[in-house]
Amino acid sequence: MNLHRFPDGIDGKSFWHKSAPKHTPDWIGTFHHPDAKPGEAQDYLVLDTPAALAWAANYGSINCTRGPPPPRTRTTQRGR
Repeated sequence: MNLHRFPDGIDGKSFWHKSAPKHTPDWIGTFHHPDAKPGEAQDYLVLDTPAALAWAANYGSINCTRGPPPPRTRTTQRGR
C-alpha cells in the first residue's frame, strides 16, 4: 500500500509515503517488490487486517492506494 499521509490533519500539508517505515510493527506484513529500480520503494505495507488499517490511520494516513501488483506467488513477509 501507498499511504497518503496528513500528519497535521486534513487541512495540513500531505505527502505520499510508499516504503514501509523501519518502525513498522512485526504483526504488519510487507511485500518486497523485486523489480524496484534503485531509489524506488522496495518494501510496501500489506494492510490486510482491521488492526493494520487502524495502525495506518493512527500514522496519519487518510488515503491508501495499492502499490505494485504482487507476483502470482504470495511473498508476504511477517516481521523484519
